Amino acid sequence: VVREVIGCVQAARGQAVFERSAARDEVWRERAFEAVVGGAWVSGVFDRVVLRRAADGAALGAEIYDFKTDRGATDDLLRERHTEQLGLYRDVAALLTGLPVEQIRCFVVATEGGRLVEIAAGASQFLASSEAT
Repeated sequence: VVREVIGCVQAARGQAVFERSAARDEVWRERAFEAVVGGAWVSGVFDRVVLRRAADGAALGAEIYDFKTDRGATDDLLRERHTEQLGLYRDVAALLTGLPVEQIRCFVVATEGGRLVEIAAGASQFLASSEAT
C-alpha cells in the first residue's frame, strides 16, 4: 500500500494534483462538508480541492480530486463507479464557492498508477431537482 501511494504521488505530481498554479489559489485538504442539496441533507469529505482565484480574490474555477483505490479498474469503470459521487461533490463545491458547476472540474485519482480520470460535467441531477421545487 505504501508503494502504491508513493507511486501515485510521483505519477500525479506532474499533473498538477499536488500543485497550485498561483500563490493566491486556495487548497482544501480533507475538508468536511454538510449541505442541503436537492432537498436532502448530505455530508462528506473532499479529498482535495484547488480553488483558483483572481488577483482580487474572486473565485475563477476549481478542480476536485478524489483518490480511489479501485484495483485494476479501467478509466471507464472508474467513471461508472464514481460519477454520481463526484457530481454531488461538484454541486456542493458550487454551493460553497458560488461558482457555476460548469467552472468546476472533477477528477478521480487512481492510486494504482496515479492516473487522472476526468468526470465530465453533466446536468446536475441534485441541483436541478432543488431548483424545480
